[in-house]
Amino acid sequence: MIGVVVQARMRSKRLPGKVLSHIAGKPMLQRVVERVRMANCPATVMVATTNESDNPIVKFCQEQDIEYYAGDEHDVLGRTLEAAVFAGITTIVRVTSDCPLIDPEIIDAVTAAFCGARKVLDYMSNVAPPTFPDGLNVEVVPVEVLRWVNERAIHPLEREHVTLYIRRNPSLFRMGNFRHSEDLSLWRWSVDYPADMAFVRQVYQALNTEDFGMADVLALLREHPDIARTNAYLPAFSWRASLERTIERWEPACRRFTYTE
Repeated sequence: MIGVVVQARMRSKRLPGKVLSHIAGKPMLQRVVERVRMANCPATVMVATTNESDNPIVKFCQEQDIEYYAGDEHDVLGRTLEAAVFAGITTIVRVTSDCPLIDPEIIDAVTAAFCGARKVLDYMSNVAPPTFPDGLNVEVVPVEVLRWVNERAIHPLEREHVTLYIRRNPSLFRMGNFRHSEDLSLWRWSVDYPADMAFVRQVYQALNTEDFGMADVLALLREHPDIARTNAYLPAFSWRASLERTIERWEPACRRFTYTE
């Protein structure tokens, strides 16, 4: 069964509590879950949170009838795997809770590309390298692969960043990257700072609908550059760039299969 696992926790270093901050009248986590549910491929959506400091998320999921799993706060890899197994998921589509503009069609496209190439791929994403806006990030990995990784990943960074072990070991895994025909990676649509939250709130208010995709947001921003300037001073994929600098001394070039949408 294909299922989406959404990582969610309250203790954001840059914007604490952002996951339950409201966007157009609904908590951000609810926005993410609702948009993920619009995708056709996944059969279920599971929120992976923690059992130590995220009681508000657990309570919210219970009130909204959203499936959830509460695991170890410091072991994101283990928590993600346990959440998938708990839900009966065999192929994990991984999304984070700071992406309230996530596009259901992109989720379906990346998932379908992976399923179509399953015999030659162990993992697929649209972020290595990124060509979609930051905030439309999707990763697909079978549970059997993540279970194998979970038994071997010992570095703290590998436990914190779920797929890092895979990307660090290209000789062990066959990795695919889903590319857009145009490089849109400089757009920043994820929520890490107050300016990001202000940006997505303006997008939702301006679009005034829940039925929108990447093309609609791009058209809005090109028509209203003032909205785009709200968080334009922040770098796209800043956390990923920082992580890559941290590990660059022992991550060789990856073997990639490229798909162009």
